[in-house]
Amino acid sequence: MADPNGAATPDPIHTDAPGGDGADALLGWLVVAPFAFLAWPGPGGLFSGAPDTVSIGIGATALGALPAVLLATLRGRGAALVGLPLLVIVLAFAAFQTTRADDSFNAWRALVGIAAALGWTIVGASLGPYGRRVVARGLPLVTILLVAATPWTPEWAGVFGNTGDLSEAALPGAVLGAGVVCSAAGGLRALGLAALVLFGVYVGATPVHAGLASLGVAALAAGCAALVGRAGGEEGRSEAARRFRILLVGVAAGLVPLLVGGWIGGDGEPEQPPAEPARTTTGGFEFRRLTWARVPAMVLDHAQLGVGPGQFQSAFPPYRDPAEIELSSFDRREPTPIEVEHAHSDWLTIPAEYGSFAGGLLLAVLVLAL
Repeated sequence: MADPNGAATPDPIHTDAPGGDGADALLGWLVVAPFAFLAWPGPGGLFSGAPDTVSIGIGATALGALPAVLLATLRGRGAALVGLPLLVIVLAFAAFQTTRADDSFNAWRALVGIAAALGWTIVGASLGPYGRRVVARGLPLVTILLVAATPWTPEWAGVFGNTGDLSEAALPGAVLGAGVVCSAAGGLRALGLAALVLFGVYVGATPVHAGLASLGVAALAAGCAALVGRAGGEEGRSEAARRFRILLVGVAAGLVPLLVGGWIGGDGEPEQPPAEPARTTTGGFEFRRLTWARVPAMVLDHAQLGVGPGQFQSAFPPYRDPAEIELSSFDRREPTPIEVEHAHSDWLTIPAEYGSFAGGLLLAVLVLAL
């Protein structure tokens, strides 16, 4: 950073210099606050047992964005963000498709999700250096609180009673943790490393496989950003490489407790196996493999416009594999097959529901965000 006279000034993200734009810092706190709400430890989660925690999560995400979006709009910043027009087009597409949807509830839920994504994108682009400083400290701390609170709730499931929802809420702090380990110094680096390691322990011990994959992508992206974006010469490259090695050590340290926990968990007398092994539609690689194999056929049949936002569950039944139906029906102990809610992969769900045009734009937004 530099002042109008050309004199260098410290970057408030990577230093502890006091002061700064009060509105910008407030915007940072408005970003952190909705995630801090999710760190509520219970008892048993605020929403555990609710019939549809996914919809509650999307609604909470959208409502939580409103104060920050209002402040960002009043400040008039972030309008030139690359990718923002793409999200506006996707939102218009989702709004239009609600009029043609067979499953109107999930269509509206998808529309709210895209609107929330648009709002949070505007907020993120509106953050200045002092707002980013707040977020870089606040979200890793929230991740630590989320993971620290989970052993006191059933099945480590958080406020929504769902391990996947909790990992999604904790992921942003882990991503920022990866970034600050690579590019920051002092206490901020220690905070980021703690968030990164604890998130790795949680998603590995639960396990949440998508969370583990996301952690790996975040670590790789943060390392590449440190090596490329902050390299100001040979000395800068050496320092960035050193910090990237620290990041890799942190990820490895996160895996050690998982191995130790698995070893300890294997002690003692083995439990008696159930007479009939329980099977669910949301667990197991075999279920996912059988589902993923059939999604491309649906994508090709609806290549241009997709089946519609939120319409995967209603459109997928004709494409299901009989073997997957057996898995999803608890070996036919259920009177009817249980429908597949989604493709268990955003990279498949997006082209299936949004088609080649809007789906391509939405995937481009994700790549631009990375």
